[in-house]
Amino acid sequence: MKTKVYNELKALKKKLREEKITYRSLSRDVNISVDALNSKLNGYTDFTRSEIMRIAKCVNINSSDIVKYFFSTVIT
Repeated sequence: MKTKVYNELKALKKKLREEKITYRSLSRDVNISVDALNSKLNGYTDFTRSEIMRIAKCVNINSSDIVKYFFSTVIT
């Protein structure tokens, strides 16, 4: 069964909407399928380090803000 980890990705989805970036165009820029991107944006699979860096560049995310968009701040 897939485990959905969604909360930390809400800010990234909001940023995509603000920048008017579609999943299709972002998947093309990051060089992954739309299905793979959707799965990652919904928390079913993890982004690789290189995907995070490419997305940050495409979406104009400063390196200091990467944690806000890609990583949970919840400590378990």
